Amino acid sequence: MGNVNFSGVIEVPMGVTLREVINIYAKGMKPGSTLKLAQTGGSSGSIIPAVLQDTPMDFESFRKAGVSLGSGALLICDQNTCIVDLVKVLLQFFRFESCGKCTPCRVGTQRTYEIVERISKGQGKLEELDTLLDLANEMERASNCGLGQTATVPIRDMLKHFRTEVEAHIRSGSCPTGVCEMAQEVEKV
Repeated sequence: MGNVNFSGVIEVPMGVTLREVINIYAKGMKPGSTLKLAQTGGSSGSIIPAVLQDTPMDFESFRKAGVSLGSGALLICDQNTCIVDLVKVLLQFFRFESCGKCTPCRVGTQRTYEIVERISKGQGKLEELDTLLDLANEMERASNCGLGQTATVPIRDMLKHFRTEVEAHIRSGSCPTGVCEMAQEVEKV
């Protein structure tokens, strides 16, 4: 379940908030951790920023907030989680799972992964953020199945809620959380 004191399988009523799930059922964040985001429902779920932790977790409330419940799984991430690294892992899943039958998904999952990988290495360009959104729009519109359509969710959520962190990777060539490869390269020197 992530950076919480208790992780496991829990069942909660619809309408409970993320804050309640963390504080009551997960026994709070680990010492020294503060909530940065939660990722719902597996790879195709939403990335929910901490500012939405008091939104009731039901279909209508989440829809109004621009996020989704997904399959009900939750990954709770603290301030040491890099959004670029998380999205890169999610895009790797979609790239691997694409059956390759339709071009928007086959090419789109590969291209979006490559762009996010470059960003994670400090080699990205600001204009590539627009390219990511263009690819996401095309994948959602033209992919034959839900895999290609939902592969766009991590990209959109990353840029909607954490754009400044993504831009920091590009502008300064450093990962604010020290997670991405560029941070590890600096440590070796």
